[in-house]
Amino acid sequence: MTFSGYYSLLTLSVGAILLAVSRSSVRRIEARILENPLNAGAIGFGALVGSALAVASVRAVVALLTERGLPPTVGFALALSAVVVPVLLTLANTIGIILAGSALLRHFGDGSESNPWLALVVGTVVVNLLYLIPVVNILVIVGLVSVATGGIVGQWWHDR
Repeated sequence: MTFSGYYSLLTLSVGAILLAVSRSSVRRIEARILENPLNAGAIGFGALVGSALAVASVRAVVALLTERGLPPTVGFALALSAVVVPVLLTLANTIGIILAGSALLRHFGDGSESNPWLALVVGTVVVNLLYLIPVVNILVIVGLVSVATGGIVGQWWHDR
């Protein structure tokens, strides 16, 4: 099995967990994105760039301080970001895939609310096929994760 196949299985697994735990949250994020997709994309892109800069800055400061005598356990705690960041990106990507599948089903269906489980499968297949096309894959990844992150941040901001 190729990396794409493993990532498809990971996406389906994470998506199944997300839908089983909180299908209503995915629906609320979808509604937020449908209100203003460009706004969600801009907010998400800003959040991704800002968090990447913040993580890089904190890592650089901790590395410098560890070199100057700060206990290594602080560096270990920061190393957890090497696990947390990819997990959060996978969650955002999976939500984006569910929403992309939902949009496709809505567009090619009768326009009503789609089954989120079917949207997960359709989104996984279509998006992972798009990931195989050079240049398009980068645009899809950045766009999908940015819009999904923007929807997540917007929903979080609204619910706080």
